[in-house]
Amino acid sequence: MSGKRRLLNNELPELEKLMAMVGLENKFSGNATLIGSDPIIYSPHKLSEAMSYCLLLSGICTAAIWEKRTGKTVNLYVSNFNALNYLHSSHYVSQNNKLMKIGVENVPVNGVFKTKDNRLLMTIAGPPYMKLLNGYLDVFKCPNTKEAYAKEVAKYNVDELENLLAEKGLPACRIFETKEWLEHPQGKAIKDLPFIEIEKISDGETVPFNTDPKRPLENVNVLDFTHVLAGPKSGRVLAENGANVLHVSSPKHEDTKPQHLSTDIGKKCTYLDLNLKDDRDKMDKLLQDTDVFVSSYRPSVHIKLNLTAEDVVCKNPKGMVYVTINAYGHTGPWKDRPGFDPNGQVATGFCADEGGKGNLPKISPVMYLGDLITAYFASAGMQVALLRRAEEGGSYHVKVSLSQSTMWVQSLGTIDFDKLDGLPEKDTYKPIMETFKTMYGEIEQLSPCVKFENMPGYHARHIEPYGASDATWFDAKELK
Repeated sequence: MSGKRRLLNNELPELEKLMAMVGLENKFSGNATLIGSDPIIYSPHKLSEAMSYCLLLSGICTAAIWEKRTGKTVNLYVSNFNALNYLHSSHYVSQNNKLMKIGVENVPVNGVFKTKDNRLLMTIAGPPYMKLLNGYLDVFKCPNTKEAYAKEVAKYNVDELENLLAEKGLPACRIFETKEWLEHPQGKAIKDLPFIEIEKISDGETVPFNTDPKRPLENVNVLDFTHVLAGPKSGRVLAENGANVLHVSSPKHEDTKPQHLSTDIGKKCTYLDLNLKDDRDKMDKLLQDTDVFVSSYRPSVHIKLNLTAEDVVCKNPKGMVYVTINAYGHTGPWKDRPGFDPNGQVATGFCADEGGKGNLPKISPVMYLGDLITAYFASAGMQVALLRRAEEGGSYHVKVSLSQSTMWVQSLGTIDFDKLDGLPEKDTYKPIMETFKTMYGEIEQLSPCVKFENMPGYHARHIEPYGASDATWFDAKELK
């Protein structure tokens, strides 16, 4: 659909709500424009507009920092067709003309299975991650085939199996209808919370940005302790805007190369095994100069590794922005449960609504939803918290989750199915691509879809293998 809507004309009320939620009032003097509207794909949800709002929100936060540092007013705009591509950006990454596929859809234990009491349960081991795959197969003592696995799942009632798998640290969630989810203890616990929560957790001196920067987030150190998609992607957004982003991972738990090439552009990558004293000492030294610490691991991992907010922010005397990303929210009985993007979709009722009344539930037509929405929500929260640290000092805890992001998409309302006739069931819109040379060869990916006036746009080209760099801070301007 054509047409332009502008923030300054009060034509983007959902974007205004997000800006108010994170406290961006009076921090952005420019204008934001959204080109196009839904529906453009066969979905009752406003997918392209949702992603457009998230991209604009994150871009506005960057522009507010640029305005703070330089006094320059920034305008930005995005097309909803390009935004729809960005909702599943990992599907567009090629290495030397070979399309990189994560392969989640090919893993037998990934999907929806019927239980003994005729409910549907989503389980997912990722690409797979072998710890999760072996965990499922150990529980059921079955071969790694969809038929054998489905037969074992069908022996359990959904409540029993959902809890059993959660106790084993394995992602599992039944398919809820929206009303049912909002009446569930976990849905109740998070339904009235901000979709992006920014909590001030300590006071401190202000930490002003330096002036005359070349990039909006120049001299900001981001310690990226994340995995899979939402967390690493949020760090990449900051790297694209000039931050010094160091990705820390264990050599025992790497993400796949397709995920890496999609999310770690612009970063340096180091290995640290935090069970070893020498590596823990290196981590603590990094934290002394960390401006933003972001993690997408479960709370139990933070406790085990002494990486809770209380453990971390005190390391830097200037204060810190501490960011956590999880599946089901930061409070409630499911706050410690593991989960991926599809778990958030089935939990919140999104999939039931996507299928329509009386039909089988459906996953997002581009497969992804919560991962990318949450990534841009997290990047917005980080940047607003950095602005607050510059203006009032202190440390901040930014909280986002896959389920809350999915609930936000639902809050935008739905489109009647009779208005979707003739629309493509998959994203068939031609993407705008770019290519660049790296140590992996030629990488092709989506071109940045948010365009800026009066501010440097997104730029990141450096990519290196996991563990390639030392655990030390660096200047992103030196990356090629």
